[in-house]
Amino acid sequence: MSVFLYHFLLGFFSPARHHSFKGFWAEYVACRLFAQLMLLAAVQAWFSWPDSFDALPLTLRVAALTAAWVQMGLCFNFCARNALLIIRNVEFNDAELAAMFCQWRTHEKVVNTLLDAQLAFISVVQAELLQDQEHDAGSSRPPRRGW
Repeated sequence: MSVFLYHFLLGFFSPARHHSFKGFWAEYVACRLFAQLMLLAAVQAWFSWPDSFDALPLTLRVAALTAAWVQMGLCFNFCARNALLIIRNVEFNDAELAAMFCQWRTHEKVVNTLLDAQLAFISVVQAELLQDQEHDAGSSRPPRRGW
């Protein structure tokens, strides 16, 4: 419903007088809103069974409520900002686009570093497993179980 509201209803009230599917940003917002909806559905699932939630220790209940409030705040912030963008015809000025690009580039470097570290770890584990298999194939004793 929120995707329909943002892209069609608010788009009709924009100065351009047509829906807001005009480029990358509107499609990005649609995908991001869907992801936010899925996150909120997962958070809502924590509270679907009140008896189970009430049985949790107090610290876990406080942590779950805090996580829910943070997620709702992030979702509201994203929705409010993009409602203003859609109303003003889905435009960013150059400074906003440059700041987003720098932020996303930094985020991408962090993600790539983490992926490289994970791949290096996996290759080391695979090499050790291969070495163990070759060693076990040459000996008559049964292969090791566990790490």
